Amino acid sequence: MVGAAARIDRIDLVTGLAVTSVGVAIILLLPAEVGGETIAAVGNMTSPAFFAALSGIALVLLGVALAGRSLIRRQACTTFEVDQPLRVLAASGVLVAGVAGTFVVGLLPSAAAIVILLGLVFGYRRYWLLVLIGAVCPIVVYVLFERMLLVLLPRGWF
Repeated sequence: MVGAAARIDRIDLVTGLAVTSVGVAIILLLPAEVGGETIAAVGNMTSPAFFAALSGIALVLLGVALAGRSLIRRQACTTFEVDQPLRVLAASGVLVAGVAGTFVVGLLPSAAAIVILLGLVFGYRRYWLLVLIGAVCPIVVYVLFERMLLVLLPRGWF
């Protein structure tokens, strides 16, 4: 078991370093690829560099966290088992159908359906709260991205 834990720690370390490298590359390539914008453009949400810089910074932080965790953690890892494979398949099906449905019916109804159906698949039974969250979360995402950040979201065919 110790050999398997060490192997997983090395995989986490390599993955963390790779993710950090991709984030650093994004940050370094940003000025050349986005017309002279720099990392300072993160503060300007209308800049084309905003999401690229934000993604690069997030990748660096997450990569460092993963690599650091692999260096700190030196214990046996637990095995991963799927207790209910049908639930995993159902959740995967909801996500695939929801993403495909986004381009047909648009983001708002598709995201609402994904939130509600995933709640049902995972056994959440407070239906009124599922419907409330399914209605509010997509609207918040729409207002944040479409109205405030001026990012166009899929509207669907209708």
